[in-house]
Amino acid sequence: YNVGNSSFYSNVTWLQRQKEFEDFETSKSGVPQINGNVGWRLAMPWRQNSIEVDVFSRFADSADERTSETNVDHHSGWGTLNTNINLATPSHNKVALQLVNLTDKKYSGSTENLFAPGRSVRLLLSAEL
Repeated sequence: YNVGNSSFYSNVTWLQRQKEFEDFETSKSGVPQINGNVGWRLAMPWRQNSIEVDVFSRFADSADERTSETNVDHHSGWGTLNTNINLATPSHNKVALQLVNLTDKKYSGSTENLFAPGRSVRLLLSAEL
């Protein structure tokens, strides 16, 4: 949805999965039923360049994974707040500052074995050669 130089956006996936084993069937696949992102993006010219600010949240609901007739592992849902600030030049060079997981949420995606990074800052540079 666009309003002037800004836009609201979302990308949400709903998934239900059935797993079949020799001994049992289950819909507790360990994959969240709902995950995605929602955000607000502002693009504006600055001199001969373009600046884009993107504030968004990534999220997934909880997921249970049945690994046997008697064992169910629980994975908590999570959500992060993030900001990207991009500067692009007419010659297609780009500088991006990414502020990730601003609330410093400790989480792990249900399909991951490691915790995701806490609050972090990333600086990306790209140039067209």
